[in-house]
Amino acid sequence: MPIFNYTGYDENSMIVKDRMKAQDESELKIRLKEVGVTLIESKKEKEKRQSNFFAVSSRVSRQEFITFCEEFAIMLNTGSDLSECLDVLRKQDFNIIFKNVISEVYERVLEGSLLSTALRKHKKIFPDYFCSMVYIGEISGNLASVLRKASDYYDNDQKIKAKVKSSMAYPIFLFIVVVAIFFLLMIYVVPMFSDMILQYGQEPPLLTQIVMAISDFFVNNLLYIVIFVIALVLALFIFFKTKIGKLVKEAILIKTPLIRKVKINSITTRFASSFSTLIGSGMTVLQAMKEMPKIIGNEYFTKKFNFAIEEVSNGKKLSRALENCGFFPALFIQMVKVGEDNSALTESLDKVGTYYSHVFNNSLTRAVALLEPIVIVIMGVLVGIILLAVMLPIFQLTTAPLA
Repeated sequence: MPIFNYTGYDENSMIVKDRMKAQDESELKIRLKEVGVTLIESKKEKEKRQSNFFAVSSRVSRQEFITFCEEFAIMLNTGSDLSECLDVLRKQDFNIIFKNVISEVYERVLEGSLLSTALRKHKKIFPDYFCSMVYIGEISGNLASVLRKASDYYDNDQKIKAKVKSSMAYPIFLFIVVVAIFFLLMIYVVPMFSDMILQYGQEPPLLTQIVMAISDFFVNNLLYIVIFVIALVLALFIFFKTKIGKLVKEAILIKTPLIRKVKINSITTRFASSFSTLIGSGMTVLQAMKEMPKIIGNEYFTKKFNFAIEEVSNGKKLSRALENCGFFPALFIQMVKVGEDNSALTESLDKVGTYYSHVFNNSLTRAVALLEPIVIVIMGVLVGIILLAVMLPIFQLTTAPLA
Protein backbone atom coordinates (compact mmCIF):
# COMPACT_ATOMS: atom_id res chain seq x y z
CA MET A 1 0.00 0.00 0.00
CA PRO A 2 1.37 3.47 -0.87
CA ILE A 3 2.64 5.83 1.81
CA PHE A 4 1.59 9.51 1.66
CA ASN A 5 3.48 12.43 3.20
CA TYR A 6 0.74 14.85 4.18
CA THR A 7 0.15 18.26 5.71
CA GLY A 8 -3.07 19.04 7.58
CA TYR A 9 -4.51 20.74 10.65
CA ASP A 10 -6.07 19.19 13.70
CA GLU A 11 -9.11 20.15 15.77
CA ASN A 12 -7.06 22.84 17.48
CA SER A 13 -6.06 24.34 14.10
CA MET A 14 -2.47 23.22 14.66
CA ILE A 15 -0.49 22.22 11.56
CA VAL A 16 0.23 18.50 11.42
CA LYS A 17 2.88 16.90 9.16
CA ASP A 18 3.22 13.15 9.06
CA ARG A 19 2.99 10.07 6.82
CA MET A 20 0.24 7.48 6.46
CA LYS A 21 -0.57 4.41 4.34
CA ALA A 22 -3.62 4.63 2.07
CA GLN A 23 -4.80 3.27 -1.25
CA ASP A 24 -5.27 6.76 -2.68
CA GLU A 25 -5.82 10.37 -1.62
CA SER A 26 -9.57 9.85 -1.08
CA GLU A 27 -8.91 7.08 1.42
CA LEU A 28 -6.21 9.22 3.03
CA LYS A 29 -8.75 12.04 3.63
CA ILE A 30 -11.23 9.61 5.22
CA ARG A 31 -8.61 8.04 7.48
CA LEU A 32 -7.30 11.45 8.58
CA LYS A 33 -10.84 12.68 9.26
CA GLU A 34 -11.31 9.71 11.60
CA VAL A 35 -8.40 10.94 13.74
CA GLY A 36 -9.53 14.57 13.63
CA VAL A 37 -7.14 15.86 10.95
CA THR A 38 -8.20 17.84 7.88
CA LEU A 39 -5.96 17.31 4.85
CA ILE A 40 -4.32 20.34 3.24
CA GLU A 41 -1.95 18.62 0.82
CA SER A 42 -0.35 15.25 0.28
CA LYS A 43 2.31 13.64 -1.82
CA LYS A 44 2.80 9.96 -2.47
CA GLU A 45 6.15 8.81 -1.19
CA LYS A 46 8.28 7.37 -3.95
CA GLU A 47 9.09 3.77 -3.25
CA LYS A 48 12.74 2.80 -3.04
CA ARG A 49 13.53 -0.10 -5.33
CA GLN A 50 16.60 -2.10 -6.17
CA SER A 51 18.24 -0.98 -9.38
CA ASN A 52 17.80 -3.22 -12.43
CA PHE A 53 21.59 -2.95 -12.79
CA PHE A 54 21.98 -5.54 -10.03
CA ALA A 55 19.69 -8.08 -11.72
CA VAL A 56 21.37 -11.41 -12.52
CA SER A 57 19.38 -11.62 -15.76
CA SER A 58 17.21 -9.22 -17.74
CA ARG A 59 14.81 -12.06 -18.55
CA VAL A 60 11.95 -13.34 -16.43
CA SER A 61 12.04 -17.12 -16.22
CA ARG A 62 9.02 -19.12 -17.31
CA GLN A 63 8.82 -20.68 -13.82
CA GLU A 64 8.62 -17.23 -12.18
CA PHE A 65 5.86 -16.25 -14.60
CA ILE A 66 3.93 -19.45 -13.79
CA THR A 67 4.33 -18.81 -10.05
CA PHE A 68 3.09 -15.23 -10.54
CA CYS A 69 -0.09 -16.48 -12.28
CA GLU A 70 -0.69 -19.24 -9.70
CA GLU A 71 -0.28 -17.02 -6.64
CA PHE A 72 -2.30 -14.21 -8.23
CA ALA A 73 -5.18 -16.63 -8.92
CA ILE A 74 -5.06 -18.10 -5.39
CA MET A 75 -5.19 -14.68 -3.72
CA LEU A 76 -8.07 -13.50 -5.93
CA ASN A 77 -10.00 -16.68 -5.07
CA THR A 78 -9.56 -15.99 -1.34
CA GLY A 79 -11.26 -12.60 -1.74
CA SER A 80 -8.24 -10.27 -1.87
CA ASP A 81 -8.70 -7.25 -4.10
CA LEU A 82 -6.47 -6.54 -7.10
CA SER A 83 -4.19 -3.98 -5.45
CA GLU A 84 -3.65 -6.17 -2.39
CA CYS A 85 -2.65 -9.09 -4.59
CA LEU A 86 -0.16 -7.00 -6.56
CA ASP A 87 1.23 -5.52 -3.34
CA VAL A 88 1.98 -9.03 -2.05
CA LEU A 89 3.35 -10.26 -5.38
CA ARG A 90 5.81 -7.40 -5.78
CA LYS A 91 7.38 -8.43 -2.45
CA GLN A 92 7.83 -12.07 -3.47
CA ASP A 93 11.22 -13.63 -4.14
CA PHE A 94 11.26 -12.87 -7.85
CA ASN A 95 13.96 -11.55 -10.17
CA ILE A 96 14.71 -7.85 -9.38
CA ILE A 97 13.46 -6.74 -12.80
CA PHE A 98 10.22 -8.71 -12.41
CA LYS A 99 9.63 -7.27 -8.92
CA ASN A 100 10.14 -3.74 -10.24
CA VAL A 101 7.76 -4.36 -13.14
CA ILE A 102 5.07 -5.73 -10.80
CA SER A 103 5.55 -2.62 -8.62
CA GLU A 104 4.98 -0.38 -11.65
CA VAL A 105 1.85 -2.36 -12.58
CA TYR A 106 0.66 -2.03 -8.96
CA GLU A 107 1.10 1.76 -9.01
CA ARG A 108 -0.77 2.10 -12.32
CA VAL A 109 -3.66 0.02 -10.95
CA LEU A 110 -3.80 2.28 -7.87
CA GLU A 111 -4.01 5.25 -10.22
CA GLY A 112 -7.09 3.72 -11.84
CA SER A 113 -5.71 1.80 -14.82
CA LEU A 114 -7.10 -1.57 -15.81
CA LEU A 115 -4.74 -4.42 -14.96
CA SER A 116 -4.52 -5.43 -18.63
CA THR A 117 -3.62 -1.84 -19.62
CA ALA A 118 -0.88 -1.72 -16.98
CA LEU A 119 0.49 -5.09 -18.12
CA ARG A 120 0.65 -3.97 -21.77
CA LYS A 121 3.26 -1.35 -20.78
CA HIS A 122 5.70 -4.27 -20.33
CA LYS A 123 5.33 -6.32 -23.52
CA LYS A 124 8.71 -8.03 -23.12
CA ILE A 125 7.42 -9.73 -19.98
CA PHE A 126 3.65 -9.94 -20.53
CA PRO A 127 2.82 -11.13 -24.09
CA ASP A 128 -0.11 -9.59 -25.98
CA TYR A 129 -2.18 -12.76 -25.80
CA PHE A 130 -1.73 -12.94 -22.00
CA CYS A 131 -2.84 -9.31 -21.68
CA SER A 132 -5.83 -10.06 -23.91
CA MET A 133 -6.80 -12.97 -21.65
CA VAL A 134 -6.49 -10.74 -18.57
CA TYR A 135 -8.68 -8.07 -20.23
CA ILE A 136 -11.37 -10.67 -20.98
CA GLY A 137 -11.13 -11.87 -17.38
CA GLU A 138 -11.50 -8.32 -16.06
CA ILE A 139 -14.57 -7.39 -18.05
CA SER A 140 -16.22 -10.77 -17.40
CA GLY A 141 -15.40 -10.77 -13.67
CA ASN A 142 -13.60 -14.07 -14.12
CA LEU A 143 -9.98 -12.97 -13.66
CA ALA A 144 -9.00 -15.65 -11.12
CA SER A 145 -10.17 -18.43 -13.44
CA VAL A 146 -8.33 -16.88 -16.40
CA LEU A 147 -5.09 -16.64 -14.42
CA ARG A 148 -5.44 -20.26 -13.35
CA LYS A 149 -5.92 -21.33 -16.98
CA ALA A 150 -2.90 -19.24 -18.00
CA SER A 151 -0.81 -20.85 -15.26
CA ASP A 152 -1.81 -24.36 -16.38
CA TYR A 153 -1.10 -23.50 -20.02
CA TYR A 154 2.37 -22.06 -19.36
CA ASP A 155 3.25 -24.95 -17.06
CA ASN A 156 2.26 -27.52 -19.70
CA ASP A 157 4.03 -25.56 -22.44
CA GLN A 158 7.22 -25.43 -20.36
CA LYS A 159 7.11 -29.21 -19.85
CA ILE A 160 6.81 -29.79 -23.61
CA LYS A 161 9.82 -27.56 -24.37
CA ALA A 162 11.86 -29.13 -21.55
CA LYS A 163 11.01 -32.62 -22.86
CA VAL A 164 12.27 -31.70 -26.36
CA LYS A 165 15.51 -30.18 -25.03
CA SER A 166 16.33 -33.07 -22.70
CA SER A 167 15.51 -35.69 -25.35
CA MET A 168 17.67 -34.02 -28.00
CA ALA A 169 20.68 -33.43 -25.73
CA TYR A 170 22.23 -36.90 -26.17
CA PRO A 171 21.85 -37.17 -29.99
CA ILE A 172 23.35 -33.67 -30.36
CA PHE A 173 26.25 -34.67 -28.08
CA LEU A 174 26.82 -37.81 -30.19
CA PHE A 175 26.82 -35.73 -33.39
CA ILE A 176 29.44 -33.36 -31.93
CA VAL A 177 31.56 -36.38 -30.94
CA VAL A 178 31.30 -37.77 -34.50
CA VAL A 179 32.48 -34.47 -36.01
CA ALA A 180 35.31 -34.18 -33.48
CA ILE A 181 36.51 -37.75 -34.13
CA PHE A 182 36.39 -37.20 -37.90
CA PHE A 183 38.52 -34.03 -37.66
CA LEU A 184 40.93 -35.71 -35.23
CA LEU A 185 41.46 -38.67 -37.57
CA MET A 186 41.86 -36.47 -40.64
CA ILE A 187 44.25 -33.94 -39.08
CA TYR A 188 46.42 -36.15 -36.85
CA VAL A 189 45.98 -39.87 -37.48
CA VAL A 190 45.81 -40.17 -41.30
CA PRO A 191 48.91 -37.96 -41.93
CA MET A 192 50.99 -40.25 -39.67
CA PHE A 193 50.04 -43.31 -41.74
CA SER A 194 50.30 -41.40 -45.05
CA ASP A 195 54.03 -40.80 -44.55
CA MET A 196 54.58 -44.48 -43.76
CA ILE A 197 52.51 -45.68 -46.75
CA LEU A 198 54.27 -43.37 -49.22
CA GLN A 199 57.72 -44.57 -48.08
CA TYR A 200 57.12 -47.99 -49.66
CA GLY A 201 56.84 -46.47 -53.12
CA GLN A 202 53.80 -48.46 -54.16
CA GLU A 203 50.67 -46.74 -55.43
CA PRO A 204 48.06 -46.95 -52.65
CA PRO A 205 44.48 -48.13 -53.39
CA LEU A 206 41.93 -45.61 -54.69
CA LEU A 207 40.10 -45.38 -51.34
CA THR A 208 43.38 -44.63 -49.56
CA GLN A 209 44.26 -41.95 -52.12
CA ILE A 210 40.87 -40.26 -51.63
CA VAL A 211 41.17 -40.29 -47.81
CA MET A 212 44.78 -39.01 -47.99
CA ALA A 213 43.75 -36.22 -50.38
CA ILE A 214 40.94 -35.15 -48.01
CA SER A 215 43.35 -35.29 -45.06
CA ASP A 216 45.95 -33.18 -46.94
CA PHE A 217 43.27 -30.63 -47.77
CA PHE A 218 42.26 -30.39 -44.09
CA VAL A 219 45.86 -30.09 -42.87
CA ASN A 220 46.95 -27.53 -45.49
CA ASN A 221 43.82 -25.37 -45.18
CA LEU A 222 42.95 -25.82 -41.51
CA LEU A 223 42.85 -22.08 -40.72
CA TYR A 224 40.64 -21.32 -43.73
CA ILE A 225 38.33 -24.22 -42.88
CA VAL A 226 37.94 -22.99 -39.27
CA ILE A 227 37.23 -19.43 -40.50
CA PHE A 228 34.74 -20.76 -43.08
CA VAL A 229 32.91 -22.93 -40.50
CA ILE A 230 32.67 -20.02 -38.02
CA ALA A 231 31.46 -17.65 -40.77
CA LEU A 232 28.91 -20.22 -41.99
CA VAL A 233 27.56 -20.80 -38.46
CA LEU A 234 27.25 -17.04 -37.86
CA ALA A 235 25.61 -16.48 -41.26
CA LEU A 236 23.09 -19.27 -40.62
CA PHE A 237 22.44 -17.97 -37.10
CA ILE A 238 21.70 -14.47 -38.45
CA PHE A 239 19.66 -15.83 -41.37
CA PHE A 240 17.52 -18.04 -39.11
CA LYS A 241 16.67 -14.99 -36.99
CA THR A 242 15.00 -13.34 -40.00
CA LYS A 243 11.39 -14.03 -40.92
CA ILE A 244 12.26 -15.82 -44.16
CA GLY A 245 15.03 -17.73 -42.37
CA LYS A 246 12.62 -18.98 -39.70
CA LEU A 247 10.20 -20.04 -42.43
CA VAL A 248 12.93 -21.97 -44.29
CA LYS A 249 14.21 -23.64 -41.10
CA GLU A 250 10.76 -24.73 -39.93
CA ALA A 251 9.79 -25.91 -43.42
CA ILE A 252 12.93 -28.09 -43.57
CA LEU A 253 12.28 -29.53 -40.09
CA ILE A 254 8.62 -30.29 -40.81
CA LYS A 255 9.47 -31.95 -44.14
CA THR A 256 12.26 -34.09 -42.60
CA PRO A 257 10.79 -37.63 -42.19
CA LEU A 258 12.24 -38.39 -38.74
CA ILE A 259 11.27 -34.99 -37.27
CA ARG A 260 7.98 -34.33 -39.11
CA LYS A 261 5.68 -36.22 -36.72
CA VAL A 262 7.37 -34.76 -33.65
CA LYS A 263 6.96 -31.17 -34.89
CA ILE A 264 3.33 -31.60 -36.00
CA ASN A 265 2.33 -33.40 -32.77
CA SER A 266 4.12 -30.75 -30.69
CA ILE A 267 2.36 -27.86 -32.45
CA THR A 268 -1.01 -29.66 -32.35
CA THR A 269 -0.63 -30.24 -28.59
CA ARG A 270 0.28 -26.61 -27.93
CA PHE A 271 -2.48 -25.36 -30.24
CA ALA A 272 -5.20 -27.44 -28.54
CA SER A 273 -4.05 -26.41 -25.05
CA SER A 274 -3.66 -22.68 -25.75
CA PHE A 275 -6.75 -22.37 -27.97
CA SER A 276 -8.86 -24.07 -25.28
CA THR A 277 -7.42 -21.65 -22.67
CA LEU A 278 -8.20 -18.59 -24.80
CA ILE A 279 -11.79 -19.44 -25.68
CA GLY A 280 -12.34 -20.78 -22.16
CA SER A 281 -11.33 -17.36 -20.83
CA GLY A 282 -14.06 -15.68 -22.88
CA MET A 283 -12.45 -14.87 -26.24
CA THR A 284 -14.37 -15.45 -29.44
CA VAL A 285 -13.06 -18.12 -31.81
CA LEU A 286 -11.79 -15.50 -34.26
CA GLN A 287 -10.06 -13.47 -31.50
CA ALA A 288 -8.37 -16.61 -30.21
CA MET A 289 -7.28 -17.61 -33.74
CA LYS A 290 -5.60 -14.24 -34.29
CA GLU A 291 -3.55 -14.78 -31.12
CA MET A 292 -2.40 -18.30 -32.05
CA PRO A 293 0.50 -17.43 -34.42
CA LYS A 294 2.13 -15.38 -31.63
CA ILE A 295 1.69 -18.24 -29.16
CA ILE A 296 2.99 -21.03 -31.43
CA GLY A 297 5.85 -18.91 -32.79
CA ASN A 298 6.42 -21.01 -35.92
CA GLU A 299 6.61 -19.17 -39.27
CA TYR A 300 5.70 -22.27 -41.31
CA PHE A 301 2.62 -22.85 -39.16
CA THR A 302 1.71 -19.14 -39.35
CA LYS A 303 1.86 -19.17 -43.15
CA LYS A 304 -0.55 -22.13 -43.27
CA PHE A 305 -2.76 -20.93 -40.41
CA ASN A 306 -3.35 -17.42 -41.79
CA PHE A 307 -5.48 -19.09 -44.47
CA ALA A 308 -7.69 -20.61 -41.73
CA ILE A 309 -8.05 -17.22 -40.00
CA GLU A 310 -9.19 -15.66 -43.26
CA GLU A 311 -11.76 -18.43 -43.86
CA VAL A 312 -13.24 -18.16 -40.32
CA SER A 313 -13.44 -14.36 -40.65
CA ASN A 314 -15.44 -14.97 -43.87
CA GLY A 315 -17.94 -17.16 -42.03
CA LYS A 316 -16.61 -20.70 -42.41
CA LYS A 317 -16.73 -23.20 -39.54
CA LEU A 318 -13.53 -23.63 -37.54
CA SER A 319 -13.17 -27.34 -38.34
CA ARG A 320 -13.49 -26.76 -42.09
CA ALA A 321 -11.00 -23.87 -42.00
CA LEU A 322 -8.47 -25.94 -40.04
CA GLU A 323 -8.90 -28.81 -42.48
CA ASN A 324 -8.35 -26.55 -45.49
CA CYS A 325 -5.14 -25.07 -44.09
CA GLY A 326 -3.58 -28.54 -44.53
CA PHE A 327 -1.51 -28.73 -41.36
CA PHE A 328 -3.40 -30.58 -38.60
CA PRO A 329 -3.94 -34.37 -38.32
CA ALA A 330 -7.34 -35.75 -39.39
CA LEU A 331 -8.25 -36.94 -35.86
CA PHE A 332 -7.70 -33.45 -34.47
CA ILE A 333 -9.98 -31.94 -37.14
CA GLN A 334 -12.66 -34.51 -36.36
CA MET A 335 -12.53 -33.76 -32.61
CA VAL A 336 -12.86 -30.01 -33.30
CA LYS A 337 -15.87 -30.73 -35.53
CA VAL A 338 -17.50 -32.82 -32.76
CA GLY A 339 -16.90 -29.99 -30.28
CA GLU A 340 -18.46 -27.44 -32.63
CA ASP A 341 -21.51 -29.59 -33.37
CA ASN A 342 -22.15 -30.25 -29.66
CA SER A 343 -21.37 -26.67 -28.46
CA ALA A 344 -18.55 -28.13 -26.34
CA LEU A 345 -15.47 -26.88 -28.17
CA THR A 346 -13.44 -26.14 -25.01
CA GLU A 347 -14.03 -29.60 -23.55
CA SER A 348 -13.28 -31.26 -26.90
CA LEU A 349 -10.02 -29.31 -27.26
CA ASP A 350 -8.99 -30.25 -23.71
CA LYS A 351 -9.50 -33.94 -24.49
CA VAL A 352 -7.73 -33.87 -27.83
CA GLY A 353 -4.91 -31.81 -26.27
CA THR A 354 -4.38 -34.48 -23.61
CA TYR A 355 -4.43 -37.21 -26.27
CA TYR A 356 -1.92 -35.45 -28.51
CA SER A 357 0.31 -34.77 -25.51
CA HIS A 358 0.71 -38.55 -25.17
CA VAL A 359 1.13 -38.92 -28.95
CA PHE A 360 3.81 -36.22 -28.92
CA ASN A 361 5.72 -37.91 -26.07
CA ASN A 362 5.60 -41.24 -27.90
CA SER A 363 6.68 -39.77 -31.24
CA LEU A 364 9.54 -37.88 -29.57
CA THR A 365 10.71 -41.03 -27.76
CA ARG A 366 10.62 -43.03 -31.02
CA ALA A 367 12.46 -40.29 -32.95
CA VAL A 368 15.23 -40.12 -30.35
CA ALA A 369 15.42 -43.92 -30.20
CA LEU A 370 15.98 -43.96 -33.99
CA LEU A 371 18.26 -40.93 -34.07
CA GLU A 372 20.83 -42.32 -31.62
CA PRO A 373 21.67 -45.49 -33.63
CA ILE A 374 21.69 -43.45 -36.87
CA VAL A 375 24.38 -41.14 -35.45
CA ILE A 376 26.32 -44.12 -34.08
CA VAL A 377 26.13 -45.86 -37.49
CA ILE A 378 27.39 -42.68 -39.22
CA MET A 379 30.29 -42.55 -36.76
CA GLY A 380 31.04 -46.23 -37.34
CA VAL A 381 30.96 -45.84 -41.13
CA LEU A 382 33.29 -42.80 -41.10
CA VAL A 383 35.78 -44.44 -38.74
CA GLY A 384 35.51 -47.72 -40.69
CA ILE A 385 36.24 -46.03 -44.02
CA ILE A 386 39.28 -44.25 -42.59
CA LEU A 387 40.61 -47.44 -40.95
CA LEU A 388 40.01 -49.40 -44.14
CA ALA A 389 41.86 -46.76 -46.15
CA VAL A 390 44.82 -47.06 -43.75
CA MET A 391 44.80 -50.86 -43.55
CA LEU A 392 44.42 -51.61 -47.30
CA PRO A 393 47.98 -50.51 -48.26
CA ILE A 394 49.41 -52.45 -45.31
CA PHE A 395 47.46 -55.53 -46.37
CA GLN A 396 48.60 -54.99 -49.96
CA LEU A 397 52.23 -54.91 -48.85
CA THR A 398 51.98 -58.05 -46.76
CA THR A 399 50.34 -60.05 -49.59
CA ALA A 400 52.58 -58.77 -52.40
CA PRO A 401 54.85 -61.51 -53.92
CA LEU A 402 58.53 -61.27 -53.05
CA ALA A 403 60.77 -60.06 -55.84
